[in-house]
Amino acid sequence: MRFLCLLCSQATPDGSADAAALARRIADWNAFEHLVARHRVAGLVHAGLKRQPQIVVPVTPRQSIAGAAATIARENMAMALETVRLQRLFDEAGVDAIFFKGATLAQQVYGTFAIRHGKDVDFVVSPGDVERCVALLEQDGYALFDLPSPLSPRQWRGLLQFAMEIVMIHRDRHIQIEPHWQLSDNRRLLPLATLARSASKEWTRIGDVAIRTFHPDDSFAYLCMHGARSGWYRLKWLTDIDALLNPAGEDDLVRLYRHSESLGVGPATALALSLYAQLFGRPVPAEILARVSGNWTLRRLRSLSLSNLDRPRSMPGARRTFMLHMLLAAAHGYLLSELWRWSVSVIDVVRVPLPRPLHFLYPALRFPLLIGRRVAALFAKSSADDAPAA
Repeated sequence: MRFLCLLCSQATPDGSADAAALARRIADWNAFEHLVARHRVAGLVHAGLKRQPQIVVPVTPRQSIAGAAATIARENMAMALETVRLQRLFDEAGVDAIFFKGATLAQQVYGTFAIRHGKDVDFVVSPGDVERCVALLEQDGYALFDLPSPLSPRQWRGLLQFAMEIVMIHRDRHIQIEPHWQLSDNRRLLPLATLARSASKEWTRIGDVAIRTFHPDDSFAYLCMHGARSGWYRLKWLTDIDALLNPAGEDDLVRLYRHSESLGVGPATALALSLYAQLFGRPVPAEILARVSGNWTLRRLRSLSLSNLDRPRSMPGARRTFMLHMLLAAAHGYLLSELWRWSVSVIDVVRVPLPRPLHFLYPALRFPLLIGRRVAALFAKSSADDAPAA
């Protein structure tokens, strides 16, 4: 069932005969619909089914997938228009923002923003521009999500050190955006200054508006790291890799792998290409595959990633994420800094903004502050229950 989903959503339908045979063997089409929805590939699968009429799908699931694809197209239209509007807003204010993922990536990779699922608009600005950018967005109608406003200088310093993004939602349009100031939790990986130099010349177009984005080689490196940190639990990230690499040859893959190594994400890229080779049946150079097969940490990450694709709840979410991040950090050589990051809660950094010389106290304060928040929540609930009805 997973393979039919892959064959329908891949960039080049060279497995259409296999897909048609797989479709004939499916007995539970409700499970197939659920799989398509969980992996957020309804738009891609719908487009694939239109390209491959020999794949026979019963009317009800086909209509359900088509309806989900139409919803994706409508929502993506709103986010694409917002991306255009924000690009113009930033241009007028002199803010150098680089858009990635979402409608921008879809346009760059698929040639249309209508079929790839997205839930927000992502962009990155330099750390020195973050406060000015957020102030501009608040004036435009956006509000910080789960954060107080305005943030004090000390709170900003803590966020810039311990987080890499924030979430904002427009009060009227209800569109979610995520301003970033880093592309990875570890500053050594995907260094923004390096990527920004190539992004200064790289643009894609939404309609007749030029949108600043990453060079495709940099987008590939980012997608590999993003997918690895998420445990590759959605097929849509692997279909992005497949579409971005089409029609790359083995020499191109070696070049891309070397480029990713220069950005610090060689292990994550080797993992992505190993999954790409197995799931899509694409040829990948043996030297890259050997990078995974010869490394216990990457083999374990690969096993967990394959398990996530089929059984995303095989272990509790927080424990699974912790294990994935520790293994990935060990593979990239930043295990100690990852342990430090997990020992500090961003909630504590915002609610109890300590001076920078005292940041070392956050791990020790994490448990007492958590208990304090839970006790306060219990008292608040008790007070609400005891309040007389209006």
